[in-house]
Amino acid sequence: MLNSILDQKPNIIKIDRLIYNDDNNVKSFTTDPEVIESITIEHFKKISTITTTDRSYNPNITLRQPWHDIYQPFTHIPLSEINKLIVPITLEELVINIKDLPNNKATGPNNISNEIIKKLPQQMLEELLI
Repeated sequence: MLNSILDQKPNIIKIDRLIYNDDNNVKSFTTDPEVIESITIEHFKKISTITTTDRSYNPNITLRQPWHDIYQPFTHIPLSEINKLIVPITLEELVINIKDLPNNKATGPNNISNEIIKKLPQQMLEELLI
């Protein structure tokens, strides 16, 4: 596969004419290679710039309007509920969940099938919990 990728010829894009908005925001047409080159360079310089709008994500604002009036954040979450989230997973819980995995499937991007995960020795499962 690597050889077939390396054997491919690179694609060359030739731009010999261009429609663009000039400085007065009027649509213009050019075949001048120097103008085309300068416009193309400017385009690729600007294409990756990040513009901020009123709809842009701002981590300092919890919710934008109108959601802010509709959804109010919890003012108090009981400590007992928070503690439930940070309790370490036990070996028993891990084994129960592994048994419930469907067959002929892979759980993640590593494509390790669930059948292989189900056959892992206990020592490996204990390592997963560390």
